[in-house]
Amino acid sequence: MPSGMCSQAKREWKRIVPLLLDLGTLTQVDGVALHMYCEAYATYIEVTKLIRLEGLTYIADGGDATSKMKRPHPALTIQNEAERKMRSFMECFGMSAGSRSRIKVDRPANTANAVEKFMEGE
Repeated sequence: MPSGMCSQAKREWKRIVPLLLDLGTLTQVDGVALHMYCEAYATYIEVTKLIRLEGLTYIADGGDATSKMKRPHPALTIQNEAERKMRSFMECFGMSAGSRSRIKVDRPANTANAVEKFMEGE
């Protein structure tokens, strides 16, 4: 697991690595891409919690003292970008039904050993 990952990204890494190794879509060279997916996932989770707490919109001043305008929460932009990044990586790793139908891989014989090796960075 790469150093410097936030706790949410670490949890996703630990959850997804065994699943991807079982699918046969993860190798040692995929570590950086998986790290980016996990960080995008963590960002998505964090910003989604913020939006739930603060709401989808906020009231902004309209320019004069009496004018008020309802605006989308700025975090929606961050949420959408994190989702876009996640979807891109999900396609690469075969994490959707459509992408799995296009990916042809040989599944490893010993998934448990493969998980240990990947986690240790061998």
